[in-house]
Amino acid sequence: MDRLQRLHSRTNISALLGLPVPSAGLSLPADTLRCINNNGFCYQTRCPGTLFEFGTCSHGRATCCKGRW
Repeated sequence: MDRLQRLHSRTNISALLGLPVPSAGLSLPADTLRCINNNGFCYQTRCPGTLFEFGTCSHGRATCCKGRW
């Protein structure tokens, strides 16, 4: 069985089991990845409590918040 057939067979099994099937090209927005990689958290509102604004998430629609530690 070649590589493509194995991939197709795994995809079918995943679909039958109701598991998510990975798709090429789907990923998080760049600003969200930057936030997460810098130990930040994405919030739809202002940063709560002791967190400070570090940037954006979700193509600028959310705020990346980071702790002062």
